[in-house]
Amino acid sequence: MQLKQGERVLIHGGSGAVGQFAIQLAKLRGATVYTTTSSRNTELVLGLGADHVIDYREKDFSTLEDLDVVFDTIGGETQDNSFKTLKKGGRLVSIAKTPEEDKAAAFGVNASFCFVLPNRAQLEKLAVLADAGQLTVTIDSEFALNQVAEAHARSETGRAQGKIIINVSA
Repeated sequence: MQLKQGERVLIHGGSGAVGQFAIQLAKLRGATVYTTTSSRNTELVLGLGADHVIDYREKDFSTLEDLDVVFDTIGGETQDNSFKTLKKGGRLVSIAKTPEEDKAAAFGVNASFCFVLPNRAQLEKLAVLADAGQLTVTIDSEFALNQVAEAHARSETGRAQGKIIINVSA
């Protein structure tokens, strides 16, 4: 996202595993963070540093205006409606779906798809932040290796609040 201090960012799916990290990393960069989540996750995302929480079941996030960045973890209609929240020259970064170039051009914004590849240097930086207590990893549940099917079922519910761990040493 190349987020800068003072920018306003909307992070979709703030209570999801990726969204939780995005909130914390955006706050470390000095951004004002808006996030979408359900009301049951409000305290979680506020605890991670979100400044403004939008219950996507109750409120239309697309009424926001002049945002600098949207980080899209949802795709589809959510991504389509995100374009109108950005100021001219704003940035939409998606990990869910490649944004349509013509739509980005029509709104005067930059849009890109982000595919993450393993990067040792970045992982080491994240480890330093975690060790320093600046990055929290929320654990939803832990399963033994012989419970992979149950772990997958938990993941498929879409209700996990954080990482689902498969313990291969148990």
